[in-house]
Amino acid sequence: MTHPFGLSRRSGEEVRFIAEANFEDRSIGCIAEVPQGGLAWIMEGDAGSVLEATSAACSQAVDGLSGRAPLGLLAFDCIARRGVLGDEGIRAEVSRIASYSRGAPVRRLLHLWRDRAHSRRQRIPQSNLVVLAFS
Repeated sequence: MTHPFGLSRRSGEEVRFIAEANFEDRSIGCIAEVPQGGLAWIMEGDAGSVLEATSAACSQAVDGLSGRAPLGLLAFDCIARRGVLGDEGIRAEVSRIASYSRGAPVRRLLHLWRDRAHSRRQRIPQSNLVVLAFS
């Protein structure tokens, strides 16, 4: 399932990823709690918005080097992004990350964890990518 739930909370919007759907009993299983009686909606994104988020993360990481050439980039990429990108989009994402490295080594690591403080502030699930640039 590539469209998570958005939840309305006093502190803003929260994202809940849908892990499974049972069409026989019409139930949905989420990775984190969805409060009973809460307001929820289906969120959406596309490959373009995911790749824009990739560029933003890479740009911020490299900008933090204050003009020094990167010695390497390390990207922690949420595995849920694959559902939106597909195989072709993943190749485009890896190429995009490498384009910011100026020839330095790049390592992309998939993860299933989420940073609770950051995820609670997320407006779109596609932003769940962390890129570290080393110099």
